[in-house]
Amino acid sequence: MLYMAHYRQIQNKIQQEIDGVVDASRSVTVDDRRTSDLSSDSNWSLNEAVCREIQRCANASPFGISHSNPQETTLMGYRTPKRCVIMANYLAVNRDPKLWKDPMAFRPELFLDQKGKVFEPPHFMPFSIGTGLV
Repeated sequence: MLYMAHYRQIQNKIQQEIDGVVDASRSVTVDDRRTSDLSSDSNWSLNEAVCREIQRCANASPFGISHSNPQETTLMGYRTPKRCVIMANYLAVNRDPKLWKDPMAFRPELFLDQKGKVFEPPHFMPFSIGTGLV
């Protein structure tokens, strides 16, 4: 809500998008999202892009869930003993200027392709990847 209060123009565009999909006589439901085919010419793309951008910027879980490697391994020249606790820094990934153009700015268009369809870069990690402790 804070992002929408701060970015009123984006809030207005989202409201227009919702009004174009949902009849004013009822509330928005999860099914509205499910029935919007995000791979096609969806009228829900901006909403999806804004949700992803909020996840990237707000980063509710900067270190995610602890992971563990089942066997000793070497990664980028560093030896990691078996069952070592591993924590990724998702905050650093989600704000890395090598991965994101102007990473400190709120830019939902980062998640839209040239046709306005939802696009999710492989380096987008709002919460985590993989599984928890082994």
